[in-house]
Amino acid sequence: MSSSKNQIYLNKYSNVENNNKFKKYNNSNRDDRRYSCECIVVVKDINKLIHQLEIPTDVNHRHVYILKSEFIKKYIKEMRYSHQNKFLMCDFLIEINYNSNKKIVNKYENIQIEVTYNCPNDDVISYIPDNTYVLCASFGKITTRPRVQFGMTEGSKTNELQYRDKKFVYKPLNFAWKFKTGNRGVLEEFGLNKKLYWKCINEQLYKWGKYKWVATLVTII
Repeated sequence: MSSSKNQIYLNKYSNVENNNKFKKYNNSNRDDRRYSCECIVVVKDINKLIHQLEIPTDVNHRHVYILKSEFIKKYIKEMRYSHQNKFLMCDFLIEINYNSNKKIVNKYENIQIEVTYNCPNDDVISYIPDNTYVLCASFGKITTRPRVQFGMTEGSKTNELQYRDKKFVYKPLNFAWKFKTGNRGVLEEFGLNKKLYWKCINEQLYKWGKYKWVATLVTII
């Protein structure tokens, strides 16, 4: 058998082996929190955006927030490395409340908010234009004050990933996993039913409690 035929033979059966290896993962729709996306949705026209938003499909997210880009850029690096939530005075915040299954929009000025340290990579600062706004997810149980995450963090599903190894965390084989995760996440956490075109500014192995493969995405709408 020629060397070229040998190579074709090896490629054919190595692909079969790989398909069998990952069949368990690709045929299910479970969460795989070892892979996640940090997403920043930059908004130019907040009135148009609010009209487009629907009830988030994730029942744990019944509040959506909009903050000024300047506020995000001022505090995102501090929150990224703080390892703890912080209370910050926010000069401008829009809260969209879906607790009654209706869209209730409230605008606040000079309000204290709790911000989680679960925060996107601060490299996004240079990709966020001034005089814009950023969509932000809620976290935890909302009681006396807004609880805000800068942007959104979404874990991947197993059917969005093509694995290099089922036990260890490596960069996925498929390129589009992060975009699938990001577009699903904005529907679940923001109620934004729209195909977005993301710019991936960073993709790396990051230790967040445990090691994760994390992609940082930015889009402007």
